Amino acid sequence: MRARSGFENSTTGDNGARDDSAPRRWLHDWTTGPRAYGTAILIGLSEAIIPFITPEVFLVPMLAAERRRVWLLALCPVIGNLIAALLLYAAGAMLAAPVIQPLIAWMGAAAQYDQAVAWMQQDGFAAILLLDLAPIPVQVVLLAAGVAGYSLPLFLVAIGLSRAVRYLLIAGAVALAGERARDWLERRQVEIFVGGLVLSVALAVWMIVA
Repeated sequence: MRARSGFENSTTGDNGARDDSAPRRWLHDWTTGPRAYGTAILIGLSEAIIPFITPEVFLVPMLAAERRRVWLLALCPVIGNLIAALLLYAAGAMLAAPVIQPLIAWMGAAAQYDQAVAWMQQDGFAAILLLDLAPIPVQVVLLAAGVAGYSLPLFLVAIGLSRAVRYLLIAGAVALAGERARDWLERRQVEIFVGGLVLSVALAVWMIVA
């Protein structure tokens, strides 16, 4: 029996009927094949710059749909993370007083910002490696690295290592998931993407009005 292709999996509903809706076709075009690499890079870039973006929500269905390239695709967001890290590092180094510090104060994150700068001055490499465990937004830590003048080469190495480990663990979880779980993720890709966007916007609005 011929195995179903990624497109057939992603456009087949739970009852077996094909779903050729425009949103599903559009999402398939941008999350499978060669375009998936660019989309994964964009996910990594967005996660590092925009607060409350949860890359797992968007990346997991993509990895489920691209099972033969799961490891390579999982590393693509690291490129986006590195680009964003460079931008935020430069902003912290050049715009700390006129822009960054007033913005941090407006966000109510002044204490976290000061703590992140102190961490960078004491042991920046460890602080960056443990980004996902720190109770401080990633963006604040990346800005603080520029403010503290932390070594740029070490900064990029630490970012690359911490992000690569995170995304490869996600890829490993997808690879170990059962066939039925991966098929379900493919079929519900649109719903998962929309849910992730709604959640991210809701968290951003909550932060602004809180």
